[in-house]
Amino acid sequence: MTEHATQGLQIELRQAGPIALDLTLDCAPGEIVALVGPSGAGKTTVLRAIAGLVQVSHGHIRSDSEVWLDTATGLHLAPHLRSIGMVFQAYALHSHLSGRGNVELALSALPRAKRHQQANEWLQRLGVAELGDRHLSQLSGGQQQRIAIARALAREPRLLLLDEPLSAVDGPLRQAFARELTEICRRQRLAVLWVTHDLDEAARVADRIGLMDQGRMLQFAKPDEVLHRPSSLAAARAVGIDNLLPAKVVGRAQGGVVLAVGTLHTTVPLLAELEHDQVVTLCVPSHGWLLRPDSADLEPNWVHATLTERWTTRSQDRGRLQLGDGTTVVVQLDGASGQRPLGTQLQVQLAPGEWHAVVETN
Repeated sequence: MTEHATQGLQIELRQAGPIALDLTLDCAPGEIVALVGPSGAGKTTVLRAIAGLVQVSHGHIRSDSEVWLDTATGLHLAPHLRSIGMVFQAYALHSHLSGRGNVELALSALPRAKRHQQANEWLQRLGVAELGDRHLSQLSGGQQQRIAIARALAREPRLLLLDEPLSAVDGPLRQAFARELTEICRRQRLAVLWVTHDLDEAARVADRIGLMDQGRMLQFAKPDEVLHRPSSLAAARAVGIDNLLPAKVVGRAQGGVVLAVGTLHTTVPLLAELEHDQVVTLCVPSHGWLLRPDSADLEPNWVHATLTERWTTRSQDRGRLQLGDGTTVVVQLDGASGQRPLGTQLQVQLAPGEWHAVVETN
């Protein structure tokens, strides 16, 4: 475990099936950890295991000083004894109750008047106070989702489990609601596990990201590390880095080794002891290249390239270049490069500090 684990949630889950799990993570009070991965990665199963709704073959779950699960001793604390608020992807609201009535279910230990008051307060915080008397059939998916979150928070849990909490929120409102929700969670000093398949969403809301695939944790780190310094080739593929290029060790330089991607050479200060001719992977985002018009003079570390494809995304122009040795790479085009016709000859170089080398150890 890390230094984050002195308080809050600590979990270890292992099983071969029916849904494979092999992961360790922790979440401190006031911290938001996002679990990210494709459908079937095991994200929801992790939430359900923490909540006590499914049992795993081997595991240990502790919240502060309280043990919720210890398969070695046979301990499995019942779900209602765990200090958890959970928002299911399908909300799990009671259709025969009003919005306020659903929130009041989390406050059943209080006198009726107090339940009513606190339910109204939570609906107010989630921006749906005017919907308290409406039944679910009168509410949109996004409104139901806010009521489900209000109900989870009304329990005043130590841990909040959110399964795709923005899925029913329309695009223009998603970022605003994400900010509202994260501010509430941090004010309440909650440990939060936030499940999403959207890596951009995770990077906006989370202090750390757990990148999952097939039940295992590919990487667990701060968003910047996950996005820009993947720990493995599998993690690099999962975050969608544009260029994953085999590079061979061809020499040594002061403080590092010289790598060759075809005829393109660069120096990297790798910590691992690498041998001559060993192959690593360069993870290069589209913005990790320097481009300039072609000329007769080719300086060291620059290579000739041909623009073979060009397209526009919402945020940038991109293109595909074919290097002189046949290697193809995806690059971000600046204004001048983006206007050049296909077949234009350019020169290209790796931008210092904008790429990452991965050494596979298995």
